[in-house]
Amino acid sequence: MFRKTGVIGLTVIVGGLGWMAWAGQQDTTRPDDHGASLVAACRKALDHCDVDAFLALIYTGETPEGRDLSAHRKMFEADCRRPIESVTIEPLKPKDVTSYEMHGVHYRPTRPPAGKLVIRFASNSEAAVHDELTTFLAGRSERHWHILTAEPDR
Repeated sequence: MFRKTGVIGLTVIVGGLGWMAWAGQQDTTRPDDHGASLVAACRKALDHCDVDAFLALIYTGETPEGRDLSAHRKMFEADCRRPIESVTIEPLKPKDVTSYEMHGVHYRPTRPPAGKLVIRFASNSEAAVHDELTTFLAGRSERHWHILTAEPDR
């Protein structure tokens, strides 16, 4: 998960790890090639402040590090109270970070990323922050898109 807050040249990025669960409301009869079901399920979870529904959208992989969703839970609990402008799936750009190293351990996404889920918040014209969003890597299984988290590259 990445949070980007633009304030006149200042960028803050916060990363986190997570675990996997299925989103029971996703249609299993046909492939979701464009991420529409992930966008709709994420928007619904945000609109209802339903943290469990949101966490169910995350593909966590096989490691204990990938299954720790505490950072995702805290981020969601803060973000769901804010007015949402849009939720979209966007293509990855060459400069997007998809892996990182922390304390000598290399981390990678739990599935190959196929895009990014971008949550844009409605701006408050009186606030110092005018462009705020939360971004997650997103990947596909055979039929569904999922929010990805990070796990050690072993």
